Amino acid sequence: MLLGGSHGRGARSWRRVLGRVNSIGRLDQIVPLSDYAINVFTQLHAVTGHGDLMFPSLKHPGEAISDGAWLNALYRMGYRNKATVHGIRALGSTTANEAYVRVPHVPVPVKMWELRWIDRQLDHVDSSVSGRYNRAEYLEPRRALMQWWGEKVQAVRGVTNLSPPNTGAASTRGGDGSVSPRSEIATIGACAG
Repeated sequence: MLLGGSHGRGARSWRRVLGRVNSIGRLDQIVPLSDYAINVFTQLHAVTGHGDLMFPSLKHPGEAISDGAWLNALYRMGYRNKATVHGIRALGSTTANEAYVRVPHVPVPVKMWELRWIDRQLDHVDSSVSGRYNRAEYLEPRRALMQWWGEKVQAVRGVTNLSPPNTGAASTRGGDGSVSPRSEIATIGACAG
């Protein structure tokens, strides 16, 4: 879940500071971003003031928004009793784990994404012996995964333009029916891991 982190100009990834040691012994997580997520985050910076946090707390300056703030944002967007933050993460994980492609001369569909790439994107801990020794980040396949997921979310939502409209922070829909960055937070949470 996106709680805070650094995102430099032109960056293709987001460094998320965890405040704890993650599954590969690090205090941060590198999160590859889709083109659409990068465009939304670029516009989000205009709202959040270009600080180090993507989603700063209004109540606690210098801190990221809380888990409860994410849930309340979903409620305000009309998802009460329909979705949770972890449910959105589960949707992304399940969709990626169920994705297959047909390959010529292979009689069965081939899985598109390896479980370890998906789990690393979600910062899941592999407590097996091999998982404890494997410190790979899998940045390139995770970058491809996030681009695929971003395009999939756009297709479901009927978005054809990668660049979200500049409609301002207060509105959720522009006059043309397009969606502003403020209403994208739940979608980007799923897209970024």
